[in-house]
Amino acid sequence: MQSGSVGLSQKLSKAIDGASVVATSASGDAGRWTQMSISHARGLAEVLKASASTAAAVLTGPARTVPASRLDDREFVFVDLSSMNRILHHEPQDQVISVETGITLHELNAYLTPFGQWFPVSAQPQTSLLDLINRGDGGPLEHGFGAVRDLVLGLDAITGSGIEIKTGGIVVKNVTGYDTTKLIVGSHGTLALPYAAHLRLYARPEKTAAVIFHGASAQDLLLLAGDLIGADLSLVCCELLDLSIVRDSAVLSDGTAKLAQRWNKFGLIVRVAGHDELIKELIPQIRAFKREGTTNSELSFDDAEALLQICAAPAFPRLELSASVSEFSLLLADWLRAAPDQTFQYRVSTGRVLLYARDLTRLYELNDSLRSFLLRKSAPHTVAMAASELEYEIEYLGADIKKISQIKASLKERFDPSGCLNPLAVL
Repeated sequence: MQSGSVGLSQKLSKAIDGASVVATSASGDAGRWTQMSISHARGLAEVLKASASTAAAVLTGPARTVPASRLDDREFVFVDLSSMNRILHHEPQDQVISVETGITLHELNAYLTPFGQWFPVSAQPQTSLLDLINRGDGGPLEHGFGAVRDLVLGLDAITGSGIEIKTGGIVVKNVTGYDTTKLIVGSHGTLALPYAAHLRLYARPEKTAAVIFHGASAQDLLLLAGDLIGADLSLVCCELLDLSIVRDSAVLSDGTAKLAQRWNKFGLIVRVAGHDELIKELIPQIRAFKREGTTNSELSFDDAEALLQICAAPAFPRLELSASVSEFSLLLADWLRAAPDQTFQYRVSTGRVLLYARDLTRLYELNDSLRSFLLRKSAPHTVAMAASELEYEIEYLGADIKKISQIKASLKERFDPSGCLNPLAVL
């Protein structure tokens, strides 16, 4: 293993077109790593080829601490694509754009603003498009604009063998057969690393407005969310959450923090977008929806933005699962009721459930408890356990594990036969 690592260092220290060494770990450090800055697809391909030939592990982003339990005497290569942030092609009339994935969401939307367009995801402004594609989580705005898998039309990517592949394209409907783009989006960098993406855009709304409903019962707010969605009010966000997530956040403005102290235990954040007349018509209708024990108030634009940023900020450790309204109602009535201190978020229309743990010990306890509950109810689910931004593992509860494992192994063998791409994530 040591000789392989030396071989990698030698290969990466040589001149590679489109890639350069930024930093390396100090002698004696726990875990050997090299930080690479990538400026061209050719450089990314060469780095991946070198990593694959020496059994090194490739992770995206700046160099950071790898959990000691996951070192396995491997050398790690961190690839930073922030230099690859160009706009490649933009068709304003078709509302599509091609960009390099090192671009941040702030840079992308700043470019689109003069065209009256935007890329409608809710995430931290400095999040890179690559990170967003790897995670596949579009945040609370998934309700109105769809998940990242719906917004990414195609990708140019490099597999673990250093081979360039192209999936999808720049038109909205162009796929026959299986859409490989959807495999890569949300795969946490385990199948291929996208260096360019073709995106679907939306017209930037003239105005937005938000209302927060809050109360002591999450069940009542869930029923209220169903009423609102059923009323067809053109909602772009409908997020149910434990408000301790908001109160504990360090990024709240003073005004929002004071406002949050008056809210009850659970909250339902609802947002609409459109022209001014539509907003003036919708907000009174939304505020007219009430259930016993719930109250609501309209949020200022800044307060609404702050809350959406909190809801979209990735927090770890956590469990993720997908549940319909009726399935989540069952969780609330039975399993979550037995754990009153358990914090959660639930995106009502997309069914994404996020369950937060205090530490790794609690994360595993939470997973075991959820497994027991689902088996007792004969309710099979797929649960993802995210110990950190680097560690992500999907567990199949009540599914045909052997068949699914065979499919996973086949995909990994095809895209990354050497297993160099993000070995900390198991999908």
